[in-house]
Amino acid sequence: HDPDFALAAIGLARALLVRMRVSEARHYAASARALVAGASERERSHVHVLALGIEGKTVEALDAMHAHLRRWPRDAMVLGPATGVFGIIGFSGRSEREREQFELLQALAPHYREGNGGEGNGGEGDGEDWWFGMALAFAACETGRLDLAAPMIERSLARLPTRGNVVHVHAHVAHEP
Repeated sequence: HDPDFALAAIGLARALLVRMRVSEARHYAASARALVAGASERERSHVHVLALGIEGKTVEALDAMHAHLRRWPRDAMVLGPATGVFGIIGFSGRSEREREQFELLQALAPHYREGNGGEGNGGEGDGEDWWFGMALAFAACETGRLDLAAPMIERSLARLPTRGNVVHVHAHVAHEP
């Protein structure tokens, strides 16, 4: 509705990329880059990180993501594209990608708990973010830390028992050897 809103343009670009509509995604990423000039530092950084990933510059995107998350650790829209087996880290091809993803999420965990803006994220008021708990549980599972993964995914599942991603991660945690 607002053609001058850079975050909407980069969000649309990301949604198009997920749907494998790469040329359209890159078009909207370029639009977002052009629109963000007068925005806040956080918005400029947000657009920059996501645009780099959409442009296929994964090493630069990861570096920019780490820098962004040091300043704004709860920016899940920047963190999200790096997580999961199909994320920037997962697709990096690096031999230590599972460990790298787990360590990134583990370091951010305190920012997703009560007292750090975690209230009201689909839970029962204890302040733990269901999405983050799910992402960290999956990363823990992928590194063989099922003892850590099980209680995290159980909490996310209790909050949103019909959310497909949560159910999927729960299946992995429940059935991994």
